[in-house]
Amino acid sequence: RDKFFKATGMRWSEFVRLPYFDAVLIDPMHNLLIGVIKNHWYATWIQGSSLRSNTSKVKRELGLIHEYLNSFEMPTFVGRPAKQVGEPAGGSLSADTYKGLGTVFLPVVIPLVWDAFLDPATKDYNASLKYFEKRMATWDRKHGTAYLNDASQVIRQPSNKSKKVTEPPKPPERRMHPGEERIFLKLATATKIYMQYELTREDMYGQSKMKPNHHYVVHLPDQIKDYGPVYGFWCLLGERLNKLLKSFKSNNWGGSQLEVSMMREWGRDVQLHQTISGFFSLMPCWAYLQLTDASCF
Repeated sequence: RDKFFKATGMRWSEFVRLPYFDAVLIDPMHNLLIGVIKNHWYATWIQGSSLRSNTSKVKRELGLIHEYLNSFEMPTFVGRPAKQVGEPAGGSLSADTYKGLGTVFLPVVIPLVWDAFLDPATKDYNASLKYFEKRMATWDRKHGTAYLNDASQVIRQPSNKSKKVTEPPKPPERRMHPGEERIFLKLATATKIYMQYELTREDMYGQSKMKPNHHYVVHLPDQIKDYGPVYGFWCLLGERLNKLLKSFKSNNWGGSQLEVSMMREWGRDVQLHQTISGFFSLMPCWAYLQLTDASCF
């Protein structure tokens, strides 16, 4: 057992003797929702300035997303993002919220955002690229010979006359890539059927934007073959239960009193839901229609 732990980093189990048992289990919730979708939304788009907040005079990408979100009807089985999602006022997002954001809301809205803002972003990039070329030419005359390779790599050879060589100016990066909305639609589809979307991501964003989660996702189909649908082994149910327990009011008592308070609150919540369900089950159909505007059939 000690040799096995030293070689693999995991504790020995008799299940390891099974030839089909994969002891390393990748949680789809953390891999896809908290990993890939969060990275694409926050690291690539929010921190990369692809989606920016409105100013006092200019309407920007996040402002358009917030407008659509105010009138968007989300299904009840996924979390609804906050009205100010993408901004500090929107708070941090849970895995359930990323599930709704990445598979329901953004696949509908992102193509509309790219259609409205891609051309201005491309013009800004071209203007920044021309300014970069001027600065690069000035740096070249001052420090020696240099040339550009696809506006992304700068190779310099300083001359002997220059005693001190400053770093060359950095080339601009695109805020919004043409075709990026189609890449995200592939990601949304891949989240549902667990396929490989990251191959085209590397071509567009480069290896520096790749994360370990983009590799881990290629192992999910094998895990689904071994363990069945992801709903049977991912952590989303436990995370939602933790979120529910954290919402209960307590005095933060020690000595096992906190657990008792949570259990009592849980029991009251269950009794309340049972009472409401029983009330509606005994209600006549005509009264139920007046409350819900639904149909009996």
